[in-house]
Amino acid sequence: MNNGPVVIETSEDLARKQEAREQARLEELKRQRQLFLENKSKAWTKIVTEAQTSYNEISSIVKSKCSDCHDENKRLPLYGRVFPRINPVFKHQKDGLEALDLSKIFPLRTSDGYKPADKKAQEEINSDLQISFLNAFRDSVIERTMPLRSYTIIYRSKRVFKSDEIKILSWIDPLIEDIKQFQQTYEQEDLSVKDKARKILAVKCIRCHGNGSSKGGFGDIEKLDELVKTKYVDLVNPEKSELLESVVSGYMPTNPRERLT
Repeated sequence: MNNGPVVIETSEDLARKQEAREQARLEELKRQRQLFLENKSKAWTKIVTEAQTSYNEISSIVKSKCSDCHDENKRLPLYGRVFPRINPVFKHQKDGLEALDLSKIFPLRTSDGYKPADKKAQEEINSDLQISFLNAFRDSVIERTMPLRSYTIIYRSKRVFKSDEIKILSWIDPLIEDIKQFQQTYEQEDLSVKDKARKILAVKCIRCHGNGSSKGGFGDIEKLDELVKTKYVDLVNPEKSELLESVVSGYMPTNPRERLT
């Protein structure tokens, strides 16, 4: 019985088929990656939208008690703008904006208030940094460190009361949980030691020592390649690095809630 001619594949034919299969596999991986990034972007947009909507519940509190020092659009009265280099009112606002600028609601950011913000940087998703900002906001409310006591002594209505705390935490706490869930879904990856270090610094240190802030004269902590060249890191004897010693001693972070394990 004749079943037709037998087709014998040459090595070139097999190679072409293997190349085609590999190309199809790469295209599928590319498609899956693109879909993953689209879903990630949509999930983050959802968090941002919901945070901005729910912010309406605390907007009046923030505007009344925080915006004088934490809103770059807030213009100081004349007495706060004269002799800015030595004016404590001007300095309080500048320090406040370098710590946290609430003018854009969410995502949170910092700003010196006197030059255009980096739009590209603000559009990038940095969930660790957002958790860091939210925790700082949360701690300042719970501990009543903000507004400054020197400010509330004069303007007693600016004090944060228990009712204010409850409302603010009702906005912050669910938002932190949403971001953590986002991280578990979209940012659980095998990280290098360097990436793990960057993640810790972003959560624990960057709000005071990076992203434009330089408390105690120490800033740009997010630039790891530059950080290792400073006096804070000893590459010969790492355990003697000033950065590590300040953490191990408990000197930094200053907030007990932020202590590193």
